Amino acid sequence: MTPSPSTIADWTIAVAASDEWNAALLRLWQHESPLRQQFLVDQFRDLLERGLLSPDSLWVVRHAQPQRSPHDRILASVLIERMAGHGSAIWPARGLIPPLTEPILDQLTIAAWEQLPSEGVRFTQAMLHPDDAIAAERLIRQGFTPLGRAWYLLRDANAPPPPRPPATLNWEPIAPDSPSAEFCQTLQATHEHSQDYPELDAVRDLQSSLDSMRVGHLQSQWWLARQGSQPVGVLLMGDGAAPNRWELVYLGVVAAARNQGVGSQLLRKAIDTAAQVPDRAILAMVDGRNLPARNLYRRFGFRAYDARAVFLRCIGEPADDHRA
Repeated sequence: MTPSPSTIADWTIAVAASDEWNAALLRLWQHESPLRQQFLVDQFRDLLERGLLSPDSLWVVRHAQPQRSPHDRILASVLIERMAGHGSAIWPARGLIPPLTEPILDQLTIAAWEQLPSEGVRFTQAMLHPDDAIAAERLIRQGFTPLGRAWYLLRDANAPPPPRPPATLNWEPIAPDSPSAEFCQTLQATHEHSQDYPELDAVRDLQSSLDSMRVGHLQSQWWLARQGSQPVGVLLMGDGAAPNRWELVYLGVVAAARNQGVGSQLLRKAIDTAAQVPDRAILAMVDGRNLPARNLYRRFGFRAYDARAVFLRCIGEPADDHRA
């Protein structure tokens, strides 16, 4: 059993050393099942070892006695992963409570957080299991705003044929690495009065949106949709993590063209594209507060298979400082 630090001098907060990565990651996911814990530890240790995740993403509360083994030395850890598009994702602090206290975990989070503004990061998000009340309380205390649930959706390859709305759109393929100015302007216009995470409007710009939509896909297909000569929407798809799946990266309609069947045609285009390869399913994610989008996906045969509670904190927002 890990000995308890008896005084404030018995522990320090620092970036995890390379020989502490495994112990720190095990501590971070101590609440998960053994199988999932080991999966996450292996995944993120590999990212650290390959240099795909910055070593200063992983912070720890370390027992001050260096002779202890890493397993006994690491009392708590937190991970903040930089993302494309001025964003970051936090895996909330986890540790031994007792002997540690909640204010110590807050100090750990603040230490990891303080470096982000100088790196151009504008916001941090967290996605928790809906039943993870302890981590949710910590995030709220640390200045994060709860944004409801994100629903993960799947349309099976063998799902019944979807509705076929009247075809009124023309499609212009777009090169993801060099999108046209008109496509970029239309993409920005789809964010106006959107019900999908409008809280991000204050921190996302065009370049950050494009960067975040490109990442993680070896193959992408993007389209600009027109009604006549007027741009009315965009559709972005990418290959999924599994070879038999497409990811619907983004579907957006400009405000003036909403409630006119444009979204239905965009979604039908995505389904038809996936169907060009046999047994190809489609993944999507939707803000749980966006009822029109959820209803649209449901009508076209998507079903929810998982959900996460979403939290957001924008850089510059004050947080309770528990170090005093």
